[in-house]
Amino acid sequence: MSLYDFFFAKGSLAERPASDPERIREYAAGNLGAQNQQLLKRVARLEHDVGALALVVASILKRLDEKGQVTRDEVQETIQKLDLLDKVRDGRINVEDLGAGSFFDAP
Repeated sequence: MSLYDFFFAKGSLAERPASDPERIREYAAGNLGAQNQQLLKRVARLEHDVGALALVVASILKRLDEKGQVTRDEVQETIQKLDLLDKVRDGRINVEDLGAGSFFDAP
């Protein structure tokens, strides 16, 4: 619908009641489009952040391994233990557990 039609055409959005289903759908579609764009931007930022964190962790682990401080097998064993803190083997740690430091108490 053109701007002219919006303001002047008979049956334009301006003349329709607010409860008109078509008007509601048009608003929702525009609103959903904006929300989708925001979500896509957030996902892109999160992907970037995860990649940056993975790079930092990988570099730390590589240096520790090179210096003989921690072996890859020790890291893998610790990962498996920490993964079970929440009683679910899913390859990740709960952020709340990490923030609370409860992973220090893991056997």
